[in-house]
Amino acid sequence: MGVALVPAPWQRFSPRQLLIHGLCTIAVLIAGPARRFRQQEWRTDLRESRKPARYALGLVRASVRTSLEDLLHLLRLAGCWVLSTEPRTWSLLIPVMVAGLHQIMQSQGWWSALPAGCQGAGSARVFRILRRRWPS
Repeated sequence: MGVALVPAPWQRFSPRQLLIHGLCTIAVLIAGPARRFRQQEWRTDLRESRKPARYALGLVRASVRTSLEDLLHLLRLAGCWVLSTEPRTWSLLIPVMVAGLHQIMQSQGWWSALPAGCQGAGSARVFRILRRRWPS
């Protein structure tokens, strides 16, 4: 037989009963409103359990896992929505690429940001003209 969670009015809660009741309440709060309907089922299972403290800890752990899974599912849905069209995809990628380009130009200079093919002998005259106008 498990520990009675709702004693008669003349009885008092033991510290162990308070802990178990508190853990079950925490599990219900963490599980959120979508799973709050299972509260009575969990409390009934606690009363019938041979090790109610371990069962209550398992409830807390399971409610944390389900909440994290719900959050990851929402994040995955948001990611799929963003990646479903090109404008939304590029609207996220362009600021990151511009920030990277800006960081490279600030740390290594304007000319290091150009591709290696643009720095050959054929374009040296253009770069000399640009360097005179905009020194780095």
